[in-house]
Amino acid sequence: MEIRLNTDRVFLFLMLILVSCSGSNTGISDKLIKEISTIKETNDGVVSIVPENATNLLYLKLDNNKMASISALELQDIYKHYYKNIYPTFYDFLKKALNQEICLKVSQIQGYELIIFDLEDKIMKTSIDRLEERYFKKINRETYCFLPKDIALNLKQTILYKMFINGYMINFDDYAGTYIIKKYENT
Repeated sequence: MEIRLNTDRVFLFLMLILVSCSGSNTGISDKLIKEISTIKETNDGVVSIVPENATNLLYLKLDNNKMASISALELQDIYKHYYKNIYPTFYDFLKKALNQEICLKVSQIQGYELIIFDLEDKIMKTSIDRLEERYFKKINRETYCFLPKDIALNLKQTILYKMFINGYMINFDDYAGTYIIKKYENT
């Protein structure tokens, strides 16, 4: 009995396996993670260097099936207190956390300034173009302003999360009460 494999089908099958096992479907740039991970502290714990993009909001999964919006400085503190012995560098921790490959423990985020929310399925299924059209004011080619007004917390944060995982930086302007959403330059 002779077995002959159709090489085209085998190749297609292997490609499907590789694509399905490639991990997270987030658009978090490794360049961005490296940039954020360069936050520096002095020996006495005072932050001395804060990269520009470390002031933007970051989004993470929690172990209670909720999401969290947090700053890089708060996240670095969580890393130092709870994850430093697990991940050798802040970069290693950020890479896993921002790409949704680990869930932070709710017990470890108590006392930090963050927003906890549930994802809205309807928004997650909505295209970026539709979100831009419906919720944002265009400032320039890749920058938008989002004035959430009376939008419910879960809806607002899901919109921002969706933009974040698609390569946009989220910055809250507390003076104007708006979010500035800008495409991250990955070059």
